[in-house]
Amino acid sequence: MTEYLSSKKIKSIYKIILFYVSFIITFLFFPIIFFLIKSIDLFFRVRITEIATNRYGHLTLNPEIYLLEKKEEEKNIKYLDFFYESKYGVCNNEVLNLWKKKNINFSKIYLGTNRYNVI
Repeated sequence: MTEYLSSKKIKSIYKIILFYVSFIITFLFFPIIFFLIKSIDLFFRVRITEIATNRYGHLTLNPEIYLLEKKEEEKNIKYLDFFYESKYGVCNNEVLNLWKKKNINFSKIYLGTNRYNVI
């Protein structure tokens, strides 16, 4: 007798189910998150940006440029900045931990695109 459900078939069915469940959860919670960000935007300007953590140069220079520009920007506009890691991993965890000590918010959640600016 042949197997009706091979392990490859079970894995592919599992991936399809996982994809649709994550899609439904995202579809349901996105409007709530969007309105939450818009309500926070009344008090702070919210900026969400990816930092390419899989490349050493981007991991070291981009946060440094951000911190230098933060010193020079206008003080009357308050910003709430969030950064998220690249989906390809982190090339140097020690440098990432140093940036986290400088109060740069790194999110573990991959947001899906390269840059979001919520105005």
